[in-house]
Amino acid sequence: MLDGAATHEQVEPLTPGTGGSAVVVTSRRRLTALSGALPLELDIMPPGQAADLFTRVSGCGGNEPEAVAELVALAGRLPLAIQLLGARLRSHRSWTVADLAGELAAARDRSAAIGAADEPVRAVFDLSYLALPARRRRFFRHLGLQPGPSIDACAAAALTGLGLGQAGAELDALFAIHLIEELAPGRYRLHDLLGDYARALAATDPPGDRDRAIGRLLDYYTSTAQAADRQLTRRAASGTPADGVPASVPDLSTREQAMAWMDAERSNLHAAVVHAARHHWLAHASAIPAAMDSFLRTTGHWDQGPGTPPDRRRGGPPGQ
Repeated sequence: MLDGAATHEQVEPLTPGTGGSAVVVTSRRRLTALSGALPLELDIMPPGQAADLFTRVSGCGGNEPEAVAELVALAGRLPLAIQLLGARLRSHRSWTVADLAGELAAARDRSAAIGAADEPVRAVFDLSYLALPARRRRFFRHLGLQPGPSIDACAAAALTGLGLGQAGAELDALFAIHLIEELAPGRYRLHDLLGDYARALAATDPPGDRDRAIGRLLDYYTSTAQAADRQLTRRAASGTPADGVPASVPDLSTREQAMAWMDAERSNLHAAVVHAARHHWLAHASAIPAAMDSFLRTTGHWDQGPGTPPDRRRGGPPGQ
């Protein structure tokens, strides 16, 4: 067993040179250069197994199945987080599972709230984050500002102010050390707890830096949504134009590409509009729904269009 390997160079001199032996290597990094290795990635736990683990560690919770399910979901179904929460509840015998779930739901940074004061989950994330070069730490913090559930290289370039190639390389580097997950080729997300962690780190940056990053991202979503809408409707984009034209944009030269981009980004566009409306980016809050209107109606998402009354919208209303 070779535990906690940082690089493949650390491991290779210790691996046997003949058959008949096996070595288990654990690492926070994807050791893709390790010759002959068979990768086995540990994913988050299935809901039932996560609940069983919490119940075993805490010694209670059998009579609160709904609260246990909520709690392990708030913990992102990470085994370490679940064990820390179980141990915490075991040491507070007057608490219920619902008490602990309520406290965790109210926390601004769940990565810091899970575990004991001297051993939060955040400390584990720090090991990976603090080992990054300064430019990559900044890139990771900026990812915490993304209001939507996923991001690609073009949006990351806008958010961080980097070129498309640089943004793609940074995403690959964070994926290699398990700080982000790959949902589909070129599309990434932060695990829920890592999202909280990144947002907490971003909150320490100067407000002007955060505002400029969000402004670039909203400009990107507005400008690109309007470009996609022009392909779908063959008319001038409705709504206020974006303040700036992003340097890196996807290829939307065909109707099919425009439809595919709108479909892939629909949740992100909705989240961007909600964020813009709540933080007084009013031009973006009106322009993005206007650009999405034709797509939403064409694809049958009538309840999400900007003309739908707020109390009848579903799925993250773009105009609210």
